[in-house]
Amino acid sequence: MPDEPDLMSNDEVAAYLKMAPATIKFWRYQRKGPPFLRVPGSQQVLYKRDEVEAWLTAGQIEPTRRKRGRPKKSVCAVPSRPTEELERRTAAR
Repeated sequence: MPDEPDLMSNDEVAAYLKMAPATIKFWRYQRKGPPFLRVPGSQQVLYKRDEVEAWLTAGQIEPTRRKRGRPKKSVCAVPSRPTEELERRTAAR
């Protein structure tokens, strides 16, 4: 995308992510959205396009294929009796 600027405003990021601008602002407040820059001496916030794309890619989840049918019964890994008691009973025989 050579003709697009490297820096994006809050509204441009919102349009790019198809979100409301208030959502991007709220994410910024919570420090959970894409990394941002604050212009020194002003309240203007800008985002680097490649960092927004990297942030978006980092949240990508690969789908897994589910097996059809009923799930197999799980085997309980915890013995019904404590191991020490079981060893004591078998040793007493």
